[in-house]
Amino acid sequence: MMNRKTRILLVDDDVFTIRFFKTLYHDRSYIIRSINTGKDVVEAIKNSHFELVLLNLGLADISGLDMLKEINRMENSPEVIIISGYSTLESAIEAKKLGAFDYVQKPFENIEEIRVLIDKALEKKYIRDENEFLKRKIRDILLGDKNTLRKSTISSTYFEMPYRKSKEVFEKEYIIHALRVHQGNILKASRKTKIPRQNFYLKIKKYGINPDLFRSN
Repeated sequence: MMNRKTRILLVDDDVFTIRFFKTLYHDRSYIIRSINTGKDVVEAIKNSHFELVLLNLGLADISGLDMLKEINRMENSPEVIIISGYSTLESAIEAKKLGAFDYVQKPFENIEEIRVLIDKALEKKYIRDENEFLKRKIRDILLGDKNTLRKSTISSTYFEMPYRKSKEVFEKEYIIHALRVHQGNILKASRKTKIPRQNFYLKIKKYGINPDLFRSN
């Protein structure tokens, strides 16, 4: 998931704002696409996977808050950071209550603070994506293998856990499944899960898993 370039959608009709963000990230492995009208945002997100949307609430053709609600209703929605001027600060605070990650206020003064905010929003998106990937992987394993499903300790309530907790639960179950399939062979199990062998050893220790339990006599 992390191999391709991170995609950021900038929704703003101010040429100086567009230039600011493209200059800010010109030397990093990010693709920043700019759109100056709200009507094209949903279609752009559907056609290209964006991790983050920088959304100006002061667009001429559509309410920024309505745009935020529409983005949040989308499947696998990106994180949203609101760009606000003094006149839209109250709306920016309201947007955060509606699910926006945070907001930045014009004029942009603390560049490092903006970088950190964007990095945190992207980190949250990466965790969400990794969590959903792991959930799908475990569902595929459990639904496709009745024997695994019978032996599994996973219940449906785990799918409602917070991101980090559910990730650990599913990761542990995924490792156990791989070890069971390969009869405790750590090398083959690490290849199955695509977890580097050294990391695989660390995760086995972390979760208290004994590979010997899966080895046939």
